[in-house]
Amino acid sequence: MSEDGQFLAATTFDGRINVWDLNTLTSSEPATKLREYETKGSFGMSVALSSDGEFTASGHANGAVYLFNNTTGRLAHSLQGLVKPVRTVAFSPASKFLAAGGDAKVIALYDVKNGEQVANLTGSQSWVMSLDWSDSGENLLSGYVVLIPISFFKLGGRRDMLTLL
Repeated sequence: MSEDGQFLAATTFDGRINVWDLNTLTSSEPATKLREYETKGSFGMSVALSSDGEFTASGHANGAVYLFNNTTGRLAHSLQGLVKPVRTVAFSPASKFLAAGGDAKVIALYDVKNGEQVANLTGSQSWVMSLDWSDSGENLLSGYVVLIPISFFKLGGRRDMLTLL
């Protein structure tokens, strides 16, 4: 769901990504579907909307990460770097970066504007199941599937990881 609650994005078993306008939802009418993106049929596992509403990102079972431009309705970038299922994607607050993680036990950071992978955050003990950015965009929190529940990454000049027990 978008930050302002106006839009909802979801992924399907066959990899389609749908975006709806929730402002059109009434008790008698479903929300209007604004976009339907195709992703080459790979099972969709995660989806996120950028805070400015310009982009939709999706992560897939085949390791693919796609970035769509909601204004043009077209694929902006097919992002490289992860080869195992991508279980979570998250935009930084200013929509400058996209973080993606999953079964590879790595969090890949991408520049949203040009689609380049700018960093790999390593040290995960297990599958990355969730990601969330601090409001400032300087910190990234990730959740795992094992007893070591979360890790905290401070971004900037150093790429340190602190595991919270």
